[in-house]
Amino acid sequence: MKNIPEIRLEHIVKRYRGEGGLNDVSLTIQDGEYFTLLGNTGGGKTTLLHIIAGLVKPDAGQVLFDGMDITKKKPYERNLGLVFENYALFPHMSIDENISYSHRVKGYDPQETTQISREFQHMLRLYDREKAIPSELSGGMQQRVALGRALMNMEGSGILLLDEPFKALDAGLRMNLRVEIRNLAKSEKLKLTVIHITNDMTEAMMVSDRIALIRDGKIIQIGTPKEMYYQPASLFVAYFFSDTVYFPGIVATVEDSSYSVIVAKDVAFKVDNPITKFQPGDGVVLVVRNDYFKIYAEPVSSEDKDNILTGKISSIKFMGPFIRFSVILEIGFLIAVDIASTHGVREKFPEGQNVWLTFNPKKAFLFPDPGEEKLKELYFEI
Repeated sequence: MKNIPEIRLEHIVKRYRGEGGLNDVSLTIQDGEYFTLLGNTGGGKTTLLHIIAGLVKPDAGQVLFDGMDITKKKPYERNLGLVFENYALFPHMSIDENISYSHRVKGYDPQETTQISREFQHMLRLYDREKAIPSELSGGMQQRVALGRALMNMEGSGILLLDEPFKALDAGLRMNLRVEIRNLAKSEKLKLTVIHITNDMTEAMMVSDRIALIRDGKIIQIGTPKEMYYQPASLFVAYFFSDTVYFPGIVATVEDSSYSVIVAKDVAFKVDNPITKFQPGDGVVLVVRNDYFKIYAEPVSSEDKDNILTGKISSIKFMGPFIRFSVILEIGFLIAVDIASTHGVREKFPEGQNVWLTFNPKKAFLFPDPGEEKLKELYFEI
């Protein structure tokens, strides 16, 4: 499929009485891009997808395909493929009839319609099941049928919209279909632009070229998975993309790009090259990812390591690829530390063990301190 349009949204506004509206959203999705709208329930991502599809009319703003304003066009005039969370298959129709539905109702040549439908069935590995109805299929096969129907409906536009397509599937099937759909989208035969919505950070990281994180009707940050993870623009983004430990504090000194942050009496941590710049006296939140800590059973010298904390292990949880240690720090914080599940780690660090922790100054983040109440709200939101 060629000539896939660039999709541009300009100052989109949609107001509802409850949650889920949009407040002046603008973004550009390049042709052939796998773009994910990520966020918590009620943040506005579904509303934005439905505006692109023409299912919802914005109160203000424009939807542009290659510079052409299509804001007022009907859904069927946009020739987009759309896959819903619940598949929305016709229960009385066969696989073949479901997939070819759009071509049949538009009166296209029956022989050509059947041929295209069978091509998509083969591509989606729906072998020899063309006469089956949805109730005879597994969840994964139903999802493939919904995808096939969406692909036929595109009619050359090359734009596929996925509305939380894997939410109802079990974990193993979700993993497989993520890979399959990404591979299909990037294949030479299809070369799709995909707009995918999800509240699953792992899913977004796996499939996306770029991600837009949406919160309360606004885009908080847009970037590649690597940019979102390693260069979070705010405390919310850092929290959303990983488990973290935070320390409210005050900037004590700034020397070149190295900051000293006081987090407790006589305790200061070093942070190098933070994304946001601060001045001495600024209130900040120092953020460290759980898996950025190193743990030791013996005292650590400040001559050898930066940012040393001492504490006692209060509980241990085996999480598969890592072990989560809950550590009560001497400075009064209870934190979680994730250590790779290598042989002997659990035996070396039993419950009640005194431990020493360190973290690299280059791997810590600094953000403006929003205050204790906002920090609590953020913790419970995510």
